[in-house]
Amino acid sequence: MTIETTTIDFLPNEVILVVFLWTKAYADLRGDDHFGPPSCVDLSHVSKRWRSLALACQELWTNWPRYGAAIPWTEVCRERSSTASLDLCLLVGSESELEPPTAAVVQLATENFARARSILIRPHSTFDHYMTDLGPFMQTIVQLSHESAPLLENLRLENPDATMHLPFIGAPLLFAAQELPHLRQLSLRGYLVSVSDTMHMSSLCTLNIQFASAWFNADQMIQFLKGMPNLEELTYLYDDSEEGYDDDDDDDDALHSTDKAPSTTHSIRCVPFPRMKRLRLPRRGGFKSGALLFSYCAFAPQTALCFEADTIYLDWDAHLELAANALRDHFAGAITQGQSYDVITVNNRIIKPDISRQTSPSHALPADLSFSISHSPIDIGYPDTVLRSSCELYLSLPIFTGASELHVARDEHSCYGFLKLYPPLPVLRVLVLKRDAIAEVMNHLSNCSHQFPALEVLRLADFDCRATAALIRPNSRDTIARDIVEALYTCLHHGSTKTWRYVEFERFRYGEHVAEKIRSEPELQDLNERVEIRCIDCYD
Repeated sequence: MTIETTTIDFLPNEVILVVFLWTKAYADLRGDDHFGPPSCVDLSHVSKRWRSLALACQELWTNWPRYGAAIPWTEVCRERSSTASLDLCLLVGSESELEPPTAAVVQLATENFARARSILIRPHSTFDHYMTDLGPFMQTIVQLSHESAPLLENLRLENPDATMHLPFIGAPLLFAAQELPHLRQLSLRGYLVSVSDTMHMSSLCTLNIQFASAWFNADQMIQFLKGMPNLEELTYLYDDSEEGYDDDDDDDDALHSTDKAPSTTHSIRCVPFPRMKRLRLPRRGGFKSGALLFSYCAFAPQTALCFEADTIYLDWDAHLELAANALRDHFAGAITQGQSYDVITVNNRIIKPDISRQTSPSHALPADLSFSISHSPIDIGYPDTVLRSSCELYLSLPIFTGASELHVARDEHSCYGFLKLYPPLPVLRVLVLKRDAIAEVMNHLSNCSHQFPALEVLRLADFDCRATAALIRPNSRDTIARDIVEALYTCLHHGSTKTWRYVEFERFRYGEHVAEKIRSEPELQDLNERVEIRCIDCYD
């Protein structure tokens, strides 16, 4: 038997074309800034055969217009994709911003909306903070809304530099005069649009809205979402920071904000999404806006859920109650069946279950779940109230209160200590404090018998006092040992150690030294008689 060597040139044309198309798809996935030649140009420079195949394959040349020094490639791409579905990129701007050649290729793109498979609209240059020059953007949206785009699958309206929102007054009406039967992906970033009440986007699978909105209040949001019943992925990030402004500072602030009051006419979980696979409410988003969207959506409890919208500015009691009711309703199946996560982690402010260590039944629970403990900007003035209420909102859910193991980690950039704010975890057996969260031992562990009445193992892990934050006195191993001895004595004095079986130091600098100080401390004799002090992979 012999093995003959071969090269890609032995493949038939049909297979090479498939390779070409996958190469283009990968390049598109990485992102095309449209200011250079199209990615497929390199393929046409390899050999005569490859060039012939590339030039004849219209799907390779669909990404246009091109901009800057690559503007001449626009006409080349247009000719080589003469009948193919197009991937258009429109860089909008005022007449003073756009050079005549740039304006010409943008106009050429608008004339081909009917052939567009995907459309990206973004500013040619960065708008100012309040995006005052809205005419070109609005004109383009109006044109898109009134011209036929029957092939459109992906629409992105993106201003990546925007952190504020457009005024609601004059927001362009998207898709005012047409249906889009094949639209699968819609992304709004830094723009505000409005959508007709009668618009029904049953084909839409992915919706991404960041620093933008398509509604003014909860009822409009509900109506908007009901028009896309087959959504599979939804991402929503809205910055609530305008609530932190003084109304007297800027009379125009109301034009940039949404009404975040809960609906008075709709019940929670009134918008069904039977096909939803993932809901993301990322960090940096306002809790109130995120809570509104989550609370009125109904989807399977196994859906991947990232509820990390976590910033609080003003009164949030109504939204806290709304989210609490929606969360318990969402997880009602798991709660009824007595299912909960075995191991949970709180890393800085992010709460997640460790599903890889789950042993008890969990088929009614999502494998991918995260929450973020909410916080307030320092100048708002009630951080402890927000932190405590947020800890209660999430950690009091029965899907967490059945946990037997809790890992708490904090780094030096996180100034929050949460342990004292946690609600009771009645069956918790193992508490692991990592990195700078070990400061919790010194500050808040003395009353843990109320929070963790079944605690058996206290583990202090991944701690290097030479790299710690100012929360813990650094450097001296005797200082660290003294602090921990004093903390354990306080726990003993308050009766918090009655259920303890082990105190463990794992990957802990000077762990052996600290353990020896604990064992030799006369005031900890009662603790040492009942509790084993162990060291695992410690170092000096």
